[in-house]
Amino acid sequence: MTVGVLDRLVQETRGSDKDWWGPPTGVAHRRQEEVLTAEAWAVSIRTWQPLTVPGLCQTREYARALIGKAIGLEPDVMEGRAILRSQRRQILSGDDAPRYAVVLGQAALSEQVGDSRVMRGQIQSLIEMTRAPRATIHILPSHWGGPGPGFHLYELPGSVSPIVEVESMIDNRFEENPGEAAAYTKLFAKFLANALDEQESVKSLREALASW
Repeated sequence: MTVGVLDRLVQETRGSDKDWWGPPTGVAHRRQEEVLTAEAWAVSIRTWQPLTVPGLCQTREYARALIGKAIGLEPDVMEGRAILRSQRRQILSGDDAPRYAVVLGQAALSEQVGDSRVMRGQIQSLIEMTRAPRATIHILPSHWGGPGPGFHLYELPGSVSPIVEVESMIDNRFEENPGEAAAYTKLFAKFLANALDEQESVKSLREALASW
């Protein structure tokens, strides 16, 4: 259940200049609208993703292959969601782009989604993203583990602490509880401290690209 700051921003965003995706549909459903709203307003986004490339970083081909694993989606809805997901990275360009920090589990670079061409395209895209002035990608080596679900920390206007989005197999959930935000902030800091630095992360990405 969304409450507080995010709920207010969802209402304010509908029909505004920030609403680039339009009204909730089978493509941009209610939960997706919350994610898109959080991304559109965020001053900073911190993401931990252990097994797959984060949605904000996905190419259309990678998104299509990943969404294709879902059961019961009509082909047009599936394609629409893949296109929408690949368009999300537009928020990372421009003068008001948020600071974006990703810690990505090394396993995500070897976990096959689609065919080898899809994986090469996705990893090449990650390498290109490392050149963005306000985005950083750090690879967490597999021997550090990093168990648990992926999560995102959004710094939003009017929020005294980050809003947390925690991923799950069934449905992602948002939390505005400061105590929970503090716990996930500490966890992200732990993953970041054990991850490769930016230069070594690019080297790891290039090695993964060559392996495909």
